[in-house]
Amino acid sequence: MLFMDAAIGAAGMKGQDIMAKAEFIKGAKYKVLGNTDYPVCDCCGKTNLTRAVGLESECGEILNVGVICASKLLRQNYMGKTYKASPEAVLSMGKRVKREGGNTYLTAA
Repeated sequence: MLFMDAAIGAAGMKGQDIMAKAEFIKGAKYKVLGNTDYPVCDCCGKTNLTRAVGLESECGEILNVGVICASKLLRQNYMGKTYKASPEAVLSMGKRVKREGGNTYLTAA
């Protein structure tokens, strides 16, 4: 799958041991839906997550992604440019969206 090597390497898992479910397409935008309590990452398959965010793709697919995977695979938009987002920033975006509403988007790198 596209962009899964970074997430799999970060999790310390081998590609054949994991079945990746989510596919991030370069340049696609993902809407942050807020923090989730669902304990499985749709990106790398890691279970027992404590920090995860819900994302909605442009085509309407809803994903539950751990903040580590989200920070490695997605970029924050600011003043027409994209910047790397830390796991803490992704978690903060999820909290803000749940608290205040509004729209926050991340772009696949």
